Amino acid sequence: MSNFLSMFFLSVLAFSQEQAKPQEPMDLLRPLVGSWSVVCSGVGEDGKLFPGATTESFVTSLLDGKILQEQTELKVSGMTFRMLVLYSYDPFRKVYRLAAMDHLSGMMDIAEGTMKDGALVVDNLRAKTFFPWGDGTEGAFRLTKRFIDHDHFTIDAEVSFDTGKTWKLYTHSEYSRK
Repeated sequence: MSNFLSMFFLSVLAFSQEQAKPQEPMDLLRPLVGSWSVVCSGVGEDGKLFPGATTESFVTSLLDGKILQEQTELKVSGMTFRMLVLYSYDPFRKVYRLAAMDHLSGMMDIAEGTMKDGALVVDNLRAKTFFPWGDGTEGAFRLTKRFIDHDHFTIDAEVSFDTGKTWKLYTHSEYSRK
C-alpha cells in the first residue's frame, strides 16, 4: 500500500509542477497568429488622428513558435507598401525583438523591448536603426502593441527626433481578426 501511495503522490507532484510551468514569453504573442483586417490612421499637425488606409495582415508561426512573421500590404494614394515583420524573444537578454523590413527601402529596423502593463513596447534606440527624414534628421521609433482581447489589438507608432527624450504619435493602427 505504501508503494501505491508513493506513486500516487509522485504523480500528483509531477502533474502540479507541469501545471505550474511559467508561461513562455512567446506564448503572450501567440494570439497574433491569423488573418487580420487593419485600419491605419495618420496623425495631423494638430495631433488628431485622420483616416488613413484599410488593409489586411497575416501572421504565421515559424520555428516551433519561436518566431512570428507578419506580412502586410498597404495601399495608399495608388502606391503599394509591402512590409514584413518578425517577432522573437531573446531568453538570454530577456527582451522581445522585432525586425521590420519594407520593399521600398529594404532597410531592416531592429527594435527591442518588454511587456509593460499587458502591452508589448519596443523601440529602436539600442540598435540605432533610425529612419532618415527628408530634412536630414533621423527618426527613432517606438511601437506599443496593446492587446484588447483575442480578436483585437492596436499598435501606436511614435517617432522621436531627439533619440528618445520625447515621443510624438505618428500612426495608430487597429487590428480585428478576420
